Amino acid sequence: MRKKEQFKRACTAIFASVFLLQTAIPVWASEKAEIALKAGNFSKETNCVDIQCMLANGKAITNGKLRILYEDEKAQLKESKAGTVLGDAMAEINDCLSGNKEEGELVEVFASAQDIPTGGSLLDMQFQLKEGIKQGEEIKFEIQAEKLAGDSGEVECEVREAVYVVGEGMKEENGSKEESENTENDKDTGKDSGKANKSPSGKKPGKVKTGDENRTELYVAGCFGAAAVLGGTLAVRKKTKK
Repeated sequence: MRKKEQFKRACTAIFASVFLLQTAIPVWASEKAEIALKAGNFSKETNCVDIQCMLANGKAITNGKLRILYEDEKAQLKESKAGTVLGDAMAEINDCLSGNKEEGELVEVFASAQDIPTGGSLLDMQFQLKEGIKQGEEIKFEIQAEKLAGDSGEVECEVREAVYVVGEGMKEENGSKEESENTENDKDTGKDSGKANKSPSGKKPGKVKTGDENRTELYVAGCFGAAAVLGGTLAVRKKTKK
């Protein structure tokens, strides 16, 4: 009788633990992250501006894939690198500088064996404005968070389209006024403005096959594989010392 009671108590404890884990996981995964662009100072001498893709909020994020679209007829990418929050992560950037993307599109994939910190940049970029672009003129950017996840699953993310006003900084894109103006101009001229897909560069993203579709999974596997090897090495060392 005692063994049966102990067995029942053990089963109850296990079921309760599983239930608590199942109810806790969605809470961790549902923490909403925010991704937005931040503009640095504009240099009149070089005609360049630094723009960062910032991460705020969001917990337990270990891997992700971001796509940045911009108006290539107004801005030229001069430099791109992984941001400050990816210091301990593996990251790869496919853009026109690496030869894997056309001007106007940039893709970053990243993965880490541990949660990445929030409150910093995921991606740092520098753009040189094209000749004839004047102060006060607007340049549209678009962020597509194609994946943002952690050990507990997908992380809900809020991204905002933005417009860089030359010499002034970033402002949120409302979309309504500019889209209606583009439509009217298309009707008047009878020409296609190339904005039907609503991408700032006028290009359909993802047409150039670079293999970045599978990079995130490979990076995640690599990170955890490295962690496993390190753990095994430490265990062997401890046994050898004994």
